[in-house]
Amino acid sequence: MRNSNMESNKAVSEEIYAELHRFLSLDDNGDCQIFTFILTNPFDHNYEEIKSRDFAYGNNKWRISLIKSEQHAHLYLSLVDATEGLNCSVDYTFSILHRDDYAKNETFEEKGCNFTKNVPRHGRRSFVSRDDIQHDGYLDENREFLVELQMRNAATHFECLIEMLPNPESTFPRYQSKYFPLGGFDWNVSVYPNGDCSEHEGRVMINLNRLTQFNHYCRVAYRITIGSEQSNKCYTTDVLDHTFDFSGEGRGFQLYDDLEKYMAGSCRLKLLVEVLNLAVTNQVKLYVFEEQAQKNQVYFTDLDKQTWCIESDVMRKNLRLKLWYIDQFRLPKNYARYFKWDVAVLGAAGQRKEAIDAPFSEYYTRRDDESNYEMIMDLAVKELADPEQRYFPDDGPLRLTVELELKVSHLLYKANYNKKDDVSRRQIYQMKKQLLGHDMSPPSVRPGSSRYTPDSQHDSADDSGRCSKFWMSSAASD
Repeated sequence: MRNSNMESNKAVSEEIYAELHRFLSLDDNGDCQIFTFILTNPFDHNYEEIKSRDFAYGNNKWRISLIKSEQHAHLYLSLVDATEGLNCSVDYTFSILHRDDYAKNETFEEKGCNFTKNVPRHGRRSFVSRDDIQHDGYLDENREFLVELQMRNAATHFECLIEMLPNPESTFPRYQSKYFPLGGFDWNVSVYPNGDCSEHEGRVMINLNRLTQFNHYCRVAYRITIGSEQSNKCYTTDVLDHTFDFSGEGRGFQLYDDLEKYMAGSCRLKLLVEVLNLAVTNQVKLYVFEEQAQKNQVYFTDLDKQTWCIESDVMRKNLRLKLWYIDQFRLPKNYARYFKWDVAVLGAAGQRKEAIDAPFSEYYTRRDDESNYEMIMDLAVKELADPEQRYFPDDGPLRLTVELELKVSHLLYKANYNKKDDVSRRQIYQMKKQLLGHDMSPPSVRPGSSRYTPDSQHDSADDSGRCSKFWMSSAASD
């Protein structure tokens, strides 16, 4: 899942990688995310395959690979760690970007593609010819080219058959499925035909269990289907929204029905778990009104084992939280790390206060001095300090619970804005020109209007300018 485990850069690597160069999330209903990779010309060396490092999308790990034959290059998308019973459906589009003309991009699209253990890889053979890559305007002066991957509409489910004994010896027998990986954790499903304890005796209990990484909270929205839809003997739960704590156990589901009804006269029970959303969170506790001796600071690590620090500030009207990326100085040279996160305050009486303008995102490059990211919470300090609001526990220390959810983390090669970014900017301009005509400016800002400004100023406000804002500022700072 993580580029973060990479300790060396391209210059010292023994292999040639397809380097993740740029990332963009459209934040739309299909959760469309765009990954841009830099690849070296495969016909300039003896490697038969160029692979990317693992990257995350839709709570799964993925990898792209380019395989060459004598006259063609084949491009594939693979589901990493595909296991028995796991099925991930996704729409994806590959494009090899032409340096000068977006109409000459080589593009391939596939919708509703299912990745499984038996078929973990999809793509297209003979995607582009050797002559096209080398002579048709795809390579730059470094003999490199750009491959863009769009992914959207991911849906993941796990299906299993659980063997159950007809006459178990135990009073509370437990039957388990095989494990499956999802969201950086390993999971399985367990069934208790007679309940899991004396309190639940006689009730069918079905639990989703987290088997690894017990130092983080995890919030999962999922549905369970019991039985076979083909035999019309099945039951699908409502959406279950459960939080898995350090024990790895959620609340589970109780079936108020005869389990044998869904087993079709056999000793095997068919289960299907459909995961709708998975969020990994860090819950920390802060002494918000005790700034002496830095008691209002807490350190924690994320799933990538990156260290962070969060600090409270109650000196202004609303509560503010400051976030430091402590391991920023450990980033490999020529790389940037992109993070996207959300934050909330959890009150002892069940309140949940979100941050204003959340979610947040930031690009971090290698540097020795630490900079913080300030977040303003939708919570007045006056309300927080009011004992009747009960943001703090009645007994024990007066510490405030803060929940931070890290949504996205990617390590990007060549952090600063460079000439390869001109390819995307040029293509965006060309597409806009085709859609709007040769005059790119709206009537209110055409020459002669009081709001008219030169084209260079318009460019800084269009989509390409927003996408490139960080890269230009980073280049300036360097």
